[in-house]
Amino acid sequence: MTSTAKVVLGVGCGLLLATLAGLATCAGCIAMISQSPGNSRPSSPSTFPTVPAEDASFWRIRGQGMIDFVVISKDLSRNKVTLERRVKNFCDLRRGPSSFCWVLIWLKPSMVPRDIPMSDKQQHAQFAVYTRNPTSGYDCLQLLRKGDEYWHSGRCSP
Repeated sequence: MTSTAKVVLGVGCGLLLATLAGLATCAGCIAMISQSPGNSRPSSPSTFPTVPAEDASFWRIRGQGMIDFVVISKDLSRNKVTLERRVKNFCDLRRGPSSFCWVLIWLKPSMVPRDIPMSDKQQHAQFAVYTRNPTSGYDCLQLLRKGDEYWHSGRCSP
């Protein structure tokens, strides 16, 4: 084997080892990230959320920045307790249980705005808004009628 071939072979082996070491490091990082507290699943099945984040009665249409635009079914709109549980579950699964979450809720997909600011018609059609702000301590579901609050749960203001 010529000395040029030995150098090329040596460089190739070096690059291969460096690539494999990088992949091993990457795999180690992925394994570590998947075991971090924010991404780990509870070991007990009884602590899993009992409902999915989204289904036919509660689904995210789109969002803008940190705001999620959601449509709910008429049946879900009639039960404040279940709606509040669903929106909190959605936030917990989507953003984490102690993260900021802002969800705007409509009954008709056609009324969900493409972005903010929304039209007066879209604002009047909005059914509810949920805000969770760990900094201020706000954790509030507000039901709206023609853009005005008529009911709320939790802490909505100072």
